[in-house]
Amino acid sequence: MHKNSQNFQNKITITTDDPFNFKFNKEHGHIQGIQLHKESGTDYLYMTRSSPEASYMIKTKLEGTKATVVAIDTLMLAPYKHPGGFQIFEDYLAVGIEDDDMRNTSRVTVYNLKNEGNPWETPLHIIKRDGKYERVTAGCVGMTRVGKNILIVVGNWHSRDLDFYVCPMDKFKKGENGFQLIQSINMAQVSKEGWSDPTWRGYQNINLFSEGKDNLYLVGFDGNGTDLYEFKITKASLDATKKPSSNSIQIKKLSSVLFKPSGNASFGSGAGIFSSPKGEMMLFAAPSDVGGESTISVFSKDYKK
Repeated sequence: MHKNSQNFQNKITITTDDPFNFKFNKEHGHIQGIQLHKESGTDYLYMTRSSPEASYMIKTKLEGTKATVVAIDTLMLAPYKHPGGFQIFEDYLAVGIEDDDMRNTSRVTVYNLKNEGNPWETPLHIIKRDGKYERVTAGCVGMTRVGKNILIVVGNWHSRDLDFYVCPMDKFKKGENGFQLIQSINMAQVSKEGWSDPTWRGYQNINLFSEGKDNLYLVGFDGNGTDLYEFKITKASLDATKKPSSNSIQIKKLSSVLFKPSGNASFGSGAGIFSSPKGEMMLFAAPSDVGGESTISVFSKDYKK
């Protein structure tokens, strides 16, 4: 993606249908994030949705250019009613769920989508975040694999800070308590030297992906565009038994790209990236809600190194 980022030439408009006609509170809450997941040859789009009563996960079946709601599940009840931007890596989904009123507590939950029955009832992992106002919220979460570890990055209120957590892969898959904070970064204090431009935004969604062993990237979604960052992690910092470091992770902004979603879709409502093992890459922009005239925009290209 860092080369020829503008070459997302294929734009697809997906209509949405909600046969459940679920009565979301239209004035309070909206879709917060969107991710594609392939299950037994069928494509599904997952979307988080906030509300005054609870946090929800919407699952839609994608057939051609139509996404039909097949399930609406409750993640947590108030005060954890604001599920933010999230990411699916392989068959695992990580999302931050916060109290957006008091703004002093959140839970980062990881689910195994292959769990039989209702995967939302029993998270594989829960990272508890409690503390100062707006510091420990979890408005956006990214997840990927780094070596023999799973890496989760959490952005707090307006993504002012990034918190990096790692868990050994063997513990991660077993659901054993292994996530440790390895570094926290206040983005206002980061040197912008060498950046394509000095702007760090209040991202609604952040997603992670990798190219090869050491090339790690973060995509931030805000408004009508995306920002691409490269980050490097020292091998020593992946040792979760050590205390958090102050300089083990370096971030550099590479580029910014503007897009024009169709209909009422917006990267500011909910957005996400999908990168397949075969080299396909897609960006998704979601509407505030599904059903009616709401549409999802997809920008795609063949991703060849």
